[in-house]
Amino acid sequence: MKSIIYFLTLFLILITSAYASSQIAVVEVVEGHATLQRADLQKKLTENMSLQSEDIITTEKDTRVWITFQDDSMLKLGEESRIALDRLVPATEETALSATFSMMTGVFRFFTQTETERDIKVNIGNSMTLGVRGTDLFVGSTPEKDWICLVKGVIQLQADEKTVELNKPRQFFVVPKGKSPLPIQFVSDEKFSSWVKSTELLTKE
Repeated sequence: MKSIIYFLTLFLILITSAYASSQIAVVEVVEGHATLQRADLQKKLTENMSLQSEDIITTEKDTRVWITFQDDSMLKLGEESRIALDRLVPATEETALSATFSMMTGVFRFFTQTETERDIKVNIGNSMTLGVRGTDLFVGSTPEKDWICLVKGVIQLQADEKTVELNKPRQFFVVPKGKSPLPIQFVSDEKFSSWVKSTELLTKE
């Protein structure tokens, strides 16, 4: 009897571990109201929900959504934001986590908690495409402009058929809608603090 219980327990542990590893992206926190659009279905976004390729997340006012990925990286989405998880490919023994996000409007912070290799691409509005490798950054899109701010690491991006590299903390790059990119600048403490606040939980204030 004890042997049967042991093997059943071991089996459940293996099944649970396999399921956990198959979850490429999971909703860790929902503060406020957000929706998930999956194909033609739209429903309320809830904590512990597993996400998949082509999911679209939309947040309302005073809402925060935190998503954790298989490699322990995290995306923190601010209020009145909309992002598409175009492609989510899990890591294997031979390959790294691979994903593509499209930021339609709003703001998010993406950061990694380990030095694990990854292949993350982000499309910002219609003006910028960038690769994320072991870094920390803010991304935003409004009707007036698309922008990115590096917090830590190195970012290479394509904008206006040019390659731009951000390699210093708080470098700030802006592309006004319908216009040429502005020169790289450094963000002020006030503006940077406002972005941090925009993706942190309101209950922490």
